[in-house]
Amino acid sequence: MSVPFTFDVHSERDAANEMLADLGLTQAIIAARQANRGDASKGLTGIGDSGSVSQNPMAIGPVPAPAYVQPNVITPASRPGTTPTVKNPMGL
Repeated sequence: MSVPFTFDVHSERDAANEMLADLGLTQAIIAARQANRGDASKGLTGIGDSGSVSQNPMAIGPVPAPAYVQPNVITPASRPGTTPTVKNPMGL
């Protein structure tokens, strides 16, 4: 004799909905409150309705900045009486 398998029709969500209904909160009330909140991203750049993010956020000039040039490394002068060696390459 076999026992027919039935799905558990009661879930944690059903229990939560029953508890909310006991408190007077139904799905319709919750949905109405969420619809009433408005759009929190209104006016924000990038994710809201103010367009895409600027490619020049600091608004630096109408023309591109010149290419960066790495400064030359300057070796400080050694102390008098010392000379650069393998163990003291800067002669300090």
